[in-house]
Amino acid sequence: METIGSHRPEAIRALVRALGRESETFYFVRERAARALGRVGPAASTAIPALVRNLAVPDKHNRDGVCAAAEDALKSIGPDAIPHVLTLLSDPERKSRAIRILQHLNVCEPSLFEPMLQTWKQSEKKDPILLRYLVQISPEKAGGILREALESDQQAEVGGETLYLDAVAAQIVVELQSSKPGLGSDLAESVKRAAARLVAGLEKDIPAPPANCNLSARITRLAYYGPFARPFAGRVESIAKATQNDMTAISLSALLACIADDPRPHIKYLCGIMRAADAGHGMGMAGVIGYMSAWSAFSPAMAAQKSLDKIAAIMGRRIAPVLREIRSEYPDRIDKCLEAIEKATPNKSMHATK
Repeated sequence: METIGSHRPEAIRALVRALGRESETFYFVRERAARALGRVGPAASTAIPALVRNLAVPDKHNRDGVCAAAEDALKSIGPDAIPHVLTLLSDPERKSRAIRILQHLNVCEPSLFEPMLQTWKQSEKKDPILLRYLVQISPEKAGGILREALESDQQAEVGGETLYLDAVAAQIVVELQSSKPGLGSDLAESVKRAAARLVAGLEKDIPAPPANCNLSARITRLAYYGPFARPFAGRVESIAKATQNDMTAISLSALLACIADDPRPHIKYLCGIMRAADAGHGMGMAGVIGYMSAWSAFSPAMAAQKSLDKIAAIMGRRIAPVLREIRSEYPDRIDKCLEAIEKATPNKSMHATK
């Protein structure tokens, strides 16, 4: 199905018919049909109405797979889908996916800002994707909601990753400082205050973590603050020296490798952990690389410091056996682990080991 090409209109019609199969047994078929249409791209525009219907399906087997495949297909089909998708903004079941499609297709009509802002205000749980879309439509009007987001502790699952709303807002402000310096500067004080609040929370909670406290996520959260986290490197280093938890120390060192004025001691520490794991001392190599899924957010900054080159030298010869360990010990993280390893070993092919 996935190699039909644009010259097979009869095959496209067959795929559209497959999208209409209502039985729970056919959910997998519907997902595959939607993915095949996405590979056809703009030539599959006749399938748009059927794909739009599949953005919301009954809560049965493989619901998320069908809806995600339909969303991806509409993104691939492109501008022809826009009029259909705009009609979904008043549909509570399909609104979030509609926003993601419009953002992907770079639909930035100024007239969309107010209805999108009302959606933001009416939502009890704020959506990081909607936040980005509002800034994309009109960064000049989005200052208020960015400040609101920077004061939030809300989390959201986006593409299998847990994102904190304030971290997304901080990352947006960092980007605005480059693209719109005046606007970014106006928001800088709000980001600094939010970063200070995060560091104070880590100082309080790391010595005696509260129940159900995901410290690694909170440490990774601070990495999104980029240069705004740098003034707090000394305090983060003090936390790292005081902690008795190895995994927390690794995560803090990964953060410091990005934000410290001199990242070398922290890179050296991380490399030492990798060597110890490779030699069979302490935690397993899979454990360390499994934890890399938590610091994949740090990878661009670490790569800029050449730190991943050193880690790659330790990891390179162990990729295949390590992946086997990760698959058994960290099945929910395998994709992020692969991404982290790809960044660390750009010259190594992952295809033979996946």
